Amino acid sequence: MQIKTWKLKNKKQIVIWQMFFIIGITCIVLNNIKLLDIDKDIESLVLTGMIGFLCITWIWQAVKNNSERLVLLIGYLFRLLLLFIDIYGREYIVLFSSKADSEGFWRNAVNRYHGIPMPEYTKYPYIIRGFMEVFGENRLMAQYMNIIFWLITAIVLCQCLEIIKVKGNIRLIGIGLFCFMPQYMILTSILMRESMIVFFNTISLYFFLKWYKEQRFLWIVIAEAMVLFSMVLHSGAIGIGAAYGVAYALYNNKTGKMCVSWRTIILLIIGIAGLSILYVSPYRRFLLSYIPKMNSIFEVQKKRFLIGGSDYLRNMPYTTNPWTLVKNSMVRMLYFYISPVPWEWRGIKDIIAFCMDAGFQVAAWTIGIYGWVRKKDKQILISWLLLCLFFTGIIFAWGVSNAGTAMRHRNKLIGIEIVLICAAIKQCRFSQKVTRKG
Repeated sequence: MQIKTWKLKNKKQIVIWQMFFIIGITCIVLNNIKLLDIDKDIESLVLTGMIGFLCITWIWQAVKNNSERLVLLIGYLFRLLLLFIDIYGREYIVLFSSKADSEGFWRNAVNRYHGIPMPEYTKYPYIIRGFMEVFGENRLMAQYMNIIFWLITAIVLCQCLEIIKVKGNIRLIGIGLFCFMPQYMILTSILMRESMIVFFNTISLYFFLKWYKEQRFLWIVIAEAMVLFSMVLHSGAIGIGAAYGVAYALYNNKTGKMCVSWRTIILLIIGIAGLSILYVSPYRRFLLSYIPKMNSIFEVQKKRFLIGGSDYLRNMPYTTNPWTLVKNSMVRMLYFYISPVPWEWRGIKDIIAFCMDAGFQVAAWTIGIYGWVRKKDKQILISWLLLCLFFTGIIFAWGVSNAGTAMRHRNKLIGIEIVLICAAIKQCRFSQKVTRKG
């Protein structure tokens, strides 16, 4: 009976994806014969209505629990509302401080779409131009694709929680955080690349968790491949890939424990050599474009930043002492995750920003570390998730120097952070039940 139900449910989801494909092909044909872009407002309403109906149907097919379905549905509708506010009320309401970035992405993509040569402005305009090949020069639809990527990521996150057996209220809280974190909700509704980066990061996490459970080499390869796609959009994702590599090198699937062996040393040497070759190769501009070329590690301190109102740690003295550099890096990583820091608040806006975004980071780290210390039998998984945050934080520590940019970049880790929180809470609650029974 369960097999028949699963096959029926799977068949319905395939039909939904076939409908998505048909809509896409139809739009490409209409665009090529110049029937799109005649009335963008009407076209946008029709397309978002049709695709939205399929999205809602997919939510009901892919998610079992009614509460989770409702949370995802409300999250989708909120983003749709923010999308229309950003498109039609942009002159009156600015949803995000990086308006210059979103406008730059759009102008660059439009010029490329019309065959006008443009300088490189990240790889994101190429993706926007790809959307134009489907929907025409329609900014609303380009931004709507970010909401679609968010929805797919949300379903993948549900599968991640399924793999580590997170259920009930903990799972609902995790899904709720993914749907309603204010900063992330805006980022997935406007013309920014974070929605796609989180998509690749979360899919990579899904395959990493499958490797953790099944120990199939294929899963860790796919996980690293997804990180490479994320790195094309922003090099900072290399921290996640490095954490996966360390996990694979240290984890002994026979004993289920982490240990250092000759295999570990060989794999780490291969990994470091591979990164070094990539760093000096022509492919560097695709995957490591945000990491500057340096003659020594101390040159990370020389990065120039644009002056802004939410700057932090701009007057740290240059050092050639490795231990001082390590200490300064830890301080900068702390600022990256929790800025605007309470001791530098300038007013109510900073307090709101801290409560709505940095507070989540404090909770993720606190709960993760607490779960790692408290439960030894789940230390391995929690260790790797914390390592993803640590490596990524170290990379962004010297690449970011203002609170607004830090808030945007740390939201790239939201999928990993939610899985970390749910895994740690689940394990601590389980241990309390066992202790009471004993």
